[in-house]
Amino acid sequence: MNWRIEERGAFEVFGIERNFRLDETEKIPVFWDECRKNGNYEKLFEAAGGARYPDGRGLPLEDGSFVINAVCGYSDLGDNTYHYLICALKKPDNNITGFKVVQIPKTTWAVFRSEKTDQIGAEIPILFKQANSEWLRSSDYDHAIGPNMEIYYTTPDGKYFEELWIPVKKAL
Repeated sequence: MNWRIEERGAFEVFGIERNFRLDETEKIPVFWDECRKNGNYEKLFEAAGGARYPDGRGLPLEDGSFVINAVCGYSDLGDNTYHYLICALKKPDNNITGFKVVQIPKTTWAVFRSEKTDQIGAEIPILFKQANSEWLRSSDYDHAIGPNMEIYYTTPDGKYFEELWIPVKKAL
């Protein structure tokens, strides 16, 4: 399993929110598809200052990450439900009108990276399962209170990889 520990200061994201039950993870890709079809993804991309290649594909950021990513579990809803936000990093010049803004606190993250793949979006559930069933059980870390983040990347050869960021704290 490819992982690392990272410390990050506080930051804000903005985007499109929906609530899901813990047993509804299969509905998340449907939410992404809905946002693409109804134009909300494009509105978020434009509000985030995203640029495009001449063929219309989104131009990644300097590190290869996509402009649009996701964060979930950033507030406690209770009763086995959580917030999920398709989001972008908030910058001072973004027009965030009509979008949900979420504060991400300073956090220590366990970051899990997938292998390269031809299909975007399929690796996050696998990473989440491995992180929870394998890594957390054998590491010196416990899951901390805070959101999980999904970061999507493209590579120069047209492949993709994904990262799952989980808040952690040193185990006692």
